Amino acid sequence: MAFAATVALTATLSTGIGAAAQAAPDTSGTPITPSQYTLIGADSQSPAYPAPPALDGTAAGAFDNDYTSQWTVAYKVVDGVGVADPLPHWVSWDVGGSFTLTGLDYSVKNQANGPVKNYKVFVTDNRTVASDPAGDWGAPVASGSLAQPTSNTQVQTILFDSPVKGRYVKFEADSTLNGSNNVSASELRVRATGDTTPVPVPPAPPADPATPVTISSGKGLTVSVGKEFPQVISYALGGKTLAGQADKLSTFTLNGKNHAATTTVKAARDSARYTSTFADFPNLTIESSLTATAKNTVEFAVTKISGSAAATLDQLAIPNQSLVSVDSSDPAAQLARTKISTDSTTTADQFVSVTGSSKVDAADVGTPYGFVSNSQLSAGLMTNATDDSAQDNNNNWNTRLQSRIVDAGNGAKRAELSVGNYTYAAAGATDPRVQFYTLPKTTVVLSADANADGKVTWEDGATAFRSAMTQPLGADRVPERVVQHIPFNFASQATNPFLKTLDNVKRISQSTDDLGQWVLEKGYANEGHDSGHPDYGGDYNTRAGGLADLNTLTKDGAKFNADVAVHVNVTEAYPQAKSFSDGMISGQVNGWDWLNQSYHIDQRKDLGTGAILDRFAQLRKEAPGIKTVYIDAYYSSGWLADQLATRLRKMGFEVASEWAYKFEGNSIWSHWANDKNYGGATNKGINSNIVRFISNSQRDVWNTDPLLGGAQLKDFEGWTGQDDFNAFYNNIWVNNLPTKFIQHFDVTNWDFGKSATLTGGVSIKMVDGQRQISMGNAVVLDGGAYLLPWQDAKNNSKTTSPTDADKMYFYSAAGGTTTFTLTSQFANKRNFTLYKLTDQGRVKVTDVKAANGQVTLTGDKGVPYVLAPNGNQPVNKSANYGDGSMLVDPGFNAGTLKDWNAKGGATISRTATGDNVAVLGNTASSISQNVKKLVKGKKYTLSANVEIAAGSRRAVTLGVTGKDVKAANTFDITPAKNQVAADAKQGTYSQRASVQFTAPVNQKVDVSISAVAGAAAVTLDDVRIMEDTTTPVAVPANSPGKLVASANFEGNQPGWGPFVKGDAGGSTDPRTSISDLHAPYSQKAWKNTASPYNAGTLNGQAVDDVLNGNNSLKSHEENTGLVYRTVPATVPFTAGHSYKVSFKYQTNVAGQWQWVTGSDTLSGGTAGGTVTSKDIKDETMAPALDTANYSRTFTAGCGDNWVGLRKTGAANGADFVIDDFTVTDLGAVTGGASCAAVAGPANADLNPGTTNSYVTTFTNNEATDATNVAMSLGTMPAGWSAQVAAKDGNLAGTVKPGATATTTWLITTQASASGTAAVIHPSATYFNNCTTKTVDSDSNLAVATQAMVPTSSMTATADSQNLDSGPGEGPVANVLDGDLGSIWHTQYDPTVTNYPHWVQLNLNGEYSVSGFGYQGRQSGGQNGKVKGYTVFTSMDGTTWNQVATGNLADATAMQNISFAPVAAKFVKFQADSAINGLQFAAAAEMRVFGTGGTALAGFDPAARPADSACTP
Repeated sequence: MAFAATVALTATLSTGIGAAAQAAPDTSGTPITPSQYTLIGADSQSPAYPAPPALDGTAAGAFDNDYTSQWTVAYKVVDGVGVADPLPHWVSWDVGGSFTLTGLDYSVKNQANGPVKNYKVFVTDNRTVASDPAGDWGAPVASGSLAQPTSNTQVQTILFDSPVKGRYVKFEADSTLNGSNNVSASELRVRATGDTTPVPVPPAPPADPATPVTISSGKGLTVSVGKEFPQVISYALGGKTLAGQADKLSTFTLNGKNHAATTTVKAARDSARYTSTFADFPNLTIESSLTATAKNTVEFAVTKISGSAAATLDQLAIPNQSLVSVDSSDPAAQLARTKISTDSTTTADQFVSVTGSSKVDAADVGTPYGFVSNSQLSAGLMTNATDDSAQDNNNNWNTRLQSRIVDAGNGAKRAELSVGNYTYAAAGATDPRVQFYTLPKTTVVLSADANADGKVTWEDGATAFRSAMTQPLGADRVPERVVQHIPFNFASQATNPFLKTLDNVKRISQSTDDLGQWVLEKGYANEGHDSGHPDYGGDYNTRAGGLADLNTLTKDGAKFNADVAVHVNVTEAYPQAKSFSDGMISGQVNGWDWLNQSYHIDQRKDLGTGAILDRFAQLRKEAPGIKTVYIDAYYSSGWLADQLATRLRKMGFEVASEWAYKFEGNSIWSHWANDKNYGGATNKGINSNIVRFISNSQRDVWNTDPLLGGAQLKDFEGWTGQDDFNAFYNNIWVNNLPTKFIQHFDVTNWDFGKSATLTGGVSIKMVDGQRQISMGNAVVLDGGAYLLPWQDAKNNSKTTSPTDADKMYFYSAAGGTTTFTLTSQFANKRNFTLYKLTDQGRVKVTDVKAANGQVTLTGDKGVPYVLAPNGNQPVNKSANYGDGSMLVDPGFNAGTLKDWNAKGGATISRTATGDNVAVLGNTASSISQNVKKLVKGKKYTLSANVEIAAGSRRAVTLGVTGKDVKAANTFDITPAKNQVAADAKQGTYSQRASVQFTAPVNQKVDVSISAVAGAAAVTLDDVRIMEDTTTPVAVPANSPGKLVASANFEGNQPGWGPFVKGDAGGSTDPRTSISDLHAPYSQKAWKNTASPYNAGTLNGQAVDDVLNGNNSLKSHEENTGLVYRTVPATVPFTAGHSYKVSFKYQTNVAGQWQWVTGSDTLSGGTAGGTVTSKDIKDETMAPALDTANYSRTFTAGCGDNWVGLRKTGAANGADFVIDDFTVTDLGAVTGGASCAAVAGPANADLNPGTTNSYVTTFTNNEATDATNVAMSLGTMPAGWSAQVAAKDGNLAGTVKPGATATTTWLITTQASASGTAAVIHPSATYFNNCTTKTVDSDSNLAVATQAMVPTSSMTATADSQNLDSGPGEGPVANVLDGDLGSIWHTQYDPTVTNYPHWVQLNLNGEYSVSGFGYQGRQSGGQNGKVKGYTVFTSMDGTTWNQVATGNLADATAMQNISFAPVAAKFVKFQADSAINGLQFAAAAEMRVFGTGGTALAGFDPAARPADSACTP
């Protein structure tokens, strides 16, 4: 019978015997370290996720000391559920020796699928049995049942009924808790008593040993080196030994091929110098040396490469040099190796005990860092080796070293550590600065028990490595950079000008008591982020303040402990960049395509010729205060990366990177590692604890660790739409300050997930699931409360140390009273002051007296404080907001309006997101300031963010007065929601308003922002005065009317001239910006020679980026919806006046754009009402590859008028470029405006050769009835006809204000119209206010190339639809409405429905169906876009026939799925998976292709009756 087993659920080790738990007896044993396990086999395992070398999913995932990865048996997804092969499932392994085994620990994630219920455990000492999947293991040593875990790290301990001697263990799962066949285990540990050290297995002696030569450091290190070749045979340090390579070597690898060397040696006391020549590589001599240094390291160095063939040497290596090795003769022998991997769900580390049973590596295993250790010494290699890899190579230092476990003979195994390729003279490198990379060099670091933990492990070698290494530039500042933020300027908006960022730096400094900051300027150049790359210098963002203000930011920011970085791109080039050329991108692929199409740079040419270095040198010269260059979207590694980083270091630039796996060893910050919500879980921080042990204090490239923490980025300056200062501020105290405290100290001993010891007397441990940090004998952090010692940073070029602390930061996440023991720095002090931190710095709370070395502090929940000894003063007492600008406190951060002349109850306020603003009072109210030191005769703008409360009117004036100066801009409504994601005002109705003025001779003016008395709140922020270099559009002399607005988009003003962003894409980063001239590359003649305009449907369809002068406004592949529009603050329209709107334009794809004339109407009073925005006229903008002129006259009225651009289609490559925009007031006219509107679908699909339903809608926007309403489609294209579906259906009679009327038309096209398109002009004539009025619009009609089921005849249902976000996002009917801006989306709140999803279309008739069309959403990224699909048809809606299956692309255009014709009345589209792997599905439009249905009959439109007589 089977042995009984008892299971205990434990977080820490405990066991249960019978029904009552008791203390673990000695016989329970302790877990054998998994580093000495060897996997034998498993009946089933999943592929490595996401890819090798990751272990998640594989059987090895159960033995990798990582609870986040697990063994999961293979399964297939059936109907959205993973289904595995039948039970039982098993895994078997070797524990490293024959020991007395007592039990097994089982852990699994707290999940539905996978946890095991019934199990058996088998043990044997018979290798043959263990290796045979069908082997007879005998009776189980344990069997029983497990329980559902309560956490992902809970351990369930199985105790064998009696100890059993054995080496091989098999765990068998017979059933699972949820009844499925899916089995998982995150960790399996075998318990044993006694010594579980593997039995030593000595290797065989070398067959052809190297002849030893001895050298010595004179400091206790003796090294035996080879006489015949540069190799190390063995090391002796302080009487302790470690091996190298004992077998005689003779071969170099030169340019990838092996060449035997003839080598001579000259030995001295501390070194051996070698000279090697090659019979089959003539005229090449390599001189090298091995040196025992005074630091007790050993250096291998190539000291000279000479001969006429030296110029042909690119790379070299020494195969099997094995500078350090350990073998199974020492029971403590271990190899530690890893990969640079950023999958946060697992680890790339491997800790392998080297025993006689260790698995031999089939080939060298690359590793960026590696260590071998035995019971005496630990060693690692530090090298400048790097591959001369091709562009976009993704090795990422993972071949820098080579590790290998080999068969050492006699049943023994040896772990060897060698160096990979050295690059000497990279291919294509001609510039003297990069022609030769560096002479090869590797340093062997050696250590005994460096961390004094009583044993020698990889940690000791890693400690020696850290002491000997050259830190990345800027590593010393990493612990200081507690506060990380990204001021984001994008698409010409300049929402974060440099001096505003400086004031934010000061605000942060005040509110954190001068904690260090790292400020990443995304968008410092050209038109902002992703514009003008790769011009690093010479083209600074003038809208944000230009070079002068950037330098002010870096210089003055340093006084507030802030270091500034800039975002650059060395991968992609934009044609607008002045450095762009054909040669720069020759042979490369397309790059990022948002505001403009970019192209990948030939990086080898760019670096090899030194061109990139010249561009960076210009930046260094012009902006000397820049500390860091953040290198975006970098794909290469090897020499390309290492040489670039080396040269940047020489220029004084620190390096940061987008992805943590790039610029290894040089990058000190990674965006995706720190921005936890950016990117996916498989591309975050470096997951290696080996690498982190070495460099935790030097870099911010890590995942969050329960002990060491991890820096996190939360922003408030517009990056990815983040605008919440409160969340940003909270992150400083919850995550970053504790992390940075730890980073001031080096890790010396680390028991992953449990405890860590650091330098400086700092230790960390987990106590009841909470982190506890101690410094000396004082606990300085316990869970969510801390009192962390900190040193004031009086010089931001230095690194502070909590060891020399001046003050302490007190924080309690829960609030309340906490008692702390003071650290030694403060133990002899008695009197302290507790300060609360605010935007204005320290505010005293109370005096605190220490008693018995302790202080008791009371704090509010989540509020930071400083506890300082009496007499301690802050580094910066005053912020001096506005320094460098022409205003004092322009962002209202001073806490009062003392620097402003405030009247009428104006006051400071703080918004719900922590934004400091000024709010005018309800009486006549204003703020003003006197501005001096203007340059007489120069033109300036006064601008500010102004919000008049939503749905309200109140006249606001931006005014400037002075000697002979009187300028004003008055408006009474801010009707457009701010939809710029990079603007902290997004989601409000705050928009930028400005007024121009010319400086008087006395060089001073008074500037003011005022409001008349009113109930509507007026909120102001970010007041700015800047020089104005814009010029008005030139109009012919004696032109009629008055020019009220113009924009040629030249000059330095932020934004898009008179336009603000509309609702296209919602609150997002737009795809519209000011375009810059760089002929010929920005213009269509060149663009038509490059992708995507040199092939396919876009062949020859490019437009000029600039139509006139140096700039135009370009919309590139914009989101559907209103792209931009005017507002009253930029273009005022007076009701009853006639206006002429004119501009130049180019556009390239039909059916994509409309020019819109609209109006905003306010209902519900002048305060707290509702603004409704409506289109009055929509005009289709036909393709114009050459510059065309638009001009239209309309009468203002119907509310507050505006004009703008709407995107209606989703064609790739669709551009619209506008220039020389003017609005001319032609004066008052009689008759009033036509306020009603008529429209059909902006874009509609028609069937060729048959009738099609088409609906026009008349909307009465007049204040009174519209009578005698008649609709028309105007003149149809030749061969087309239009009828109404109902007799007199085009006559609507009387339509009340706000009401609508529709007409259903039947449009018939001839069969030959297939594939053509036309624009028709729906119109409506009506009678109102004794005036006959006509309104019209445009509609794009596209005749399909194949017959389809009319959308008007179909109805849609779905398995899931979101009905909580309004009609435009969720309802399934949206897939048939012809509007690309509305979507079907599955439910996601409060619950998420999982795949598969489906949409069923009822065709309402029988058709011969032969295809299906799916068009994904046009905005929102990949969210909801379908990947895997299946199409079904049915005649009854119950029985379904599969007709197609496959995968869709990540595209915005309609994707057609074809299949053999089949009769159907219903079609079902089943979404099987998503592009981004999430559970959401969405679609903009769906179509069914086929023939059939019933022809529709109609009536000729009725004539409109005469209007009745009327008295006005």
